[in-house]
Amino acid sequence: MNYTELCTNINNLPEPNFLMTENYNEFDTSSQFFLDSIRTILENNNLHSGSYIDFFCGKGEVLKKIKSSFTSTEMLGINTIAYDTWSDDTIKFYNKDVSQVLQLESYKFDVAIMFNIHESIWPSRPSNPKDSFITWCKNNAGYLLTNGRPKTKIQNMTLVDTISPRKQKYSINLYK
Repeated sequence: MNYTELCTNINNLPEPNFLMTENYNEFDTSSQFFLDSIRTILENNNLHSGSYIDFFCGKGEVLKKIKSSFTSTEMLGINTIAYDTWSDDTIKFYNKDVSQVLQLESYKFDVAIMFNIHESIWPSRPSNPKDSFITWCKNNAGYLLTNGRPKTKIQNMTLVDTISPRKQKYSINLYK
């Protein structure tokens, strides 16, 4: 499947049944320290170009920072809340249920991104799709960029690099 076909399939999915609320933003994704650390960890691991998918992307700040810093041709954000600030024409944003997106025949991304979810929101949902997400990342992305307590272990993935941004209690972790 190519990128355009994947985007068409995602667009055809129904709107999500489960809506997040904004009060889960414990990890300050608007912080310049956070965004600079993402740029640094991607640069340090030669991931400054390629394709990126951000699950539970919020207002898309992470993808916008990557796009402004690197040469990226395919950027996709999936979230269960649609925001008015999704005005960047170079990044495709979709208001869809991540669990449904994970079930689609996929496209191979260089980096999958997920912040604030694996330790807080997602495990509390009625059916825990975290394991299927990790399996999806292993099959459909070269790397997983996420946050967690310093040196958080994710089963069946190897921690490649970690950065602890100033003024943040979580580190940014890159897994392969």
